[in-house]
Amino acid sequence: LVRACATPEAADERRLWGVLDFGVSSARLVLAVGLTPVLHRMIDSGAARWAELVAGRLNVSQEAAARLTTEYGIVAEGVQQIDETKQDASDSVARMIYNALRQELGRAAAEVERSFNYLVHLYGDAAIGGVVNVVTGPGAGGKRPARDPG
Repeated sequence: LVRACATPEAADERRLWGVLDFGVSSARLVLAVGLTPVLHRMIDSGAARWAELVAGRLNVSQEAAARLTTEYGIVAEGVQQIDETKQDASDSVARMIYNALRQELGRAAAEVERSFNYLVHLYGDAAIGGVVNVVTGPGAGGKRPARDPG
């Protein structure tokens, strides 16, 4: 997974970076120094659980929730889209999905932060590789980010 998702910068043996792969039942976080994985952690919330939560919180079927998440993605309030010409009603749907998952996304972000902090303690001389690369695997169903903003 690390080698498949590595950017040219990730090959730097002093760079700490990671991959967050969302599956159906869970998400997998892999952090690496250069191309060497040094931490692997499962996050117990996956696409199926998220669809269930979106369905309940937006009062739609699970099938509709999964379709909406796939079609519109998840966008936090105030985040600018890469393609600003597409900021329309679809952003509103993506923000509603984000708000329905706010707590779960916060927990996942805290887990990523905790993991990075742990490795920064162990590999103090490593350069932080910016934002974790997010892979939308078969379970994620969401739009893949157009680019890494970090």
